[in-house]
Amino acid sequence: MPDDPLDLLRKELGMARQERDAAVRELASLRAWLTVKLGIAHRKPSGPHGLTVLEPATDAEIVAAVEQLRAEVSFPTT
Repeated sequence: MPDDPLDLLRKELGMARQERDAAVRELASLRAWLTVKLGIAHRKPSGPHGLTVLEPATDAEIVAAVEQLRAEVSFPTT
């Protein structure tokens, strides 16, 4: 018996959500890596144990840091 059209839509939606979630994780990983490499992490104390949490920079902060680096090495802008 063929799958119910609603079941097929649910499967497609599930696959789309998995792909979206994977892309979100990949972008978060890239932001974290760029934040550390560019030295623009936000340090925040977290709780009574004295732990420090590194919070990734925003996309705008990452772009601004890259633009600053470009200016420092005198790359021509387009």
